[in-house]
Amino acid sequence: MRTQRLLGAGFCALTLAQSLAAPAPAAPAPTPQAGGTLNVGLYAQPATLDPAGRSGDAGSQAVLYAVYDPLIDIQRDGSYHSALATSVERSPDSRRWTVTLRQGVRFHDGTPFNAQAVAAHFKRLADPDTRCTCLPTVQAITAIETPAPDTVVFRLASGWASFPAQVLGASFAFIPSPTAVAAAGADYGIRPVGTGPFKLVQFTRGDRIVVERNAAYWRAGLPHLERIVFRPLPDEQTRLQSLRAGDIDLMQTINPLQAEQARAAGLQARINIGLGSQMVVLDHSRAPFSDPRVRRALALAVNREAFVKLMTNGICRPGQGPLGEGSPYDGQAPWPGYDPKTARELLAAYGKPVAFELLTLASPEGRKQAEILQRMWRAVGVQARLAPLDLPQLIDRVLAKKNFEAATWVAQEYPDPDGLFEGFHSRGRFNYMRYANPQLDALLELARVNADPKVRLESYQQANRILAEDAPVIFLMRKIGAIIHKPSVRNVPPAQWAGVQIFRATEIWLQK
Repeated sequence: MRTQRLLGAGFCALTLAQSLAAPAPAAPAPTPQAGGTLNVGLYAQPATLDPAGRSGDAGSQAVLYAVYDPLIDIQRDGSYHSALATSVERSPDSRRWTVTLRQGVRFHDGTPFNAQAVAAHFKRLADPDTRCTCLPTVQAITAIETPAPDTVVFRLASGWASFPAQVLGASFAFIPSPTAVAAAGADYGIRPVGTGPFKLVQFTRGDRIVVERNAAYWRAGLPHLERIVFRPLPDEQTRLQSLRAGDIDLMQTINPLQAEQARAAGLQARINIGLGSQMVVLDHSRAPFSDPRVRRALALAVNREAFVKLMTNGICRPGQGPLGEGSPYDGQAPWPGYDPKTARELLAAYGKPVAFELLTLASPEGRKQAEILQRMWRAVGVQARLAPLDLPQLIDRVLAKKNFEAATWVAQEYPDPDGLFEGFHSRGRFNYMRYANPQLDALLELARVNADPKVRLESYQQANRILAEDAPVIFLMRKIGAIIHKPSVRNVPPAQWAGVQIFRATEIWLQK
């Protein structure tokens, strides 16, 4: 069967002007220095380091990228770079995907990384007893074949044009050592074994996670650091004070105002605008959010421009729908703007008091945004009771137990709009709101199986217009965060597209 090759050694696009222009001489880059310990202040306590677990928080992701390698690296423009997979080929109907793996790679325990390890991981993900939130996604895989040690073939129930972006590049697709998974059992989440640049040596909940250099790493000469100590410091001011005092060398934050404070103190900061939005998610299975009038009223009562100014001093931008700014798939969907008069009219038509519990992070920033929303909703006659939780508790209530009425949340966008399926299809793995619209489901299913660019464009534009009318979530502002560090911490990469605070330490080095 003829296949289409989608992934090679990497992708690079140059404009004609870029290819012909003579670059100005650049100062030679300093030579990286080997060794040293990087002390990192994490945004939150990692929930688990098992890719099959609920590891979507920024704290877990930062450590996952130290311990594991992805199969493929997905870029903001939707292209794929090779990692553990060196090529991905699809059949014309997008139902058969052949993945060629990098050879000579070993897990930290010395066992080989190969097709059998990849197959074992995906079969584990598909086992309901594993309780992976990815189960609805991986159930699309009907068979996994390993015709050679470096080749895995995935067969799907139906065509899936964006299978690499949604599956091969997902965080649940980090491949663990099957031997380690079997040996650790239920403790694997705190005893992970991957192929990444660093090996885990300590996991003490509430205190620290320590990883050390993988001397047998498949990327020659990397990593530069000898050790990383990750310390969960949920309070933002405590993290910044620890950095200024020299107790840590690098920190994550979702408060861009801290970047200004850090720069004034002689530290370096990179503000990242991520793909995704701060939002409020609502449980559609219960009143009052089963009624679209209430959902629209809450959205219309939120002054997003004022919210952004109060939260970030205007640094960030208001959120507007689930697709990225300037996305051709947007279709100029009329998402609700600020209109308190219409909000009151919709609530009057609903005819019942609207009161609910709003879950939010217990951090100062989390409480602040919840209190702003509480005031805006009170102005149109809605009562929101605030329930501050730490991040693992919030994730458990919303994502695992689906036991919530409303919650402040951060959701990512995908470079490919097929991400709408996971967030808003009635079977989507991130549709913890229990939102369902048969017309939307049909459009997302059509776009998922069809590789025709015109069909996909029209389907997603229409889907986004339906979402704008239904208002299943309330968008607040674009995802924003910062990585702040000492000047001696060199070569800190840009944040991952999937998270404003997720960084990779593979090429970071310390200037002595």
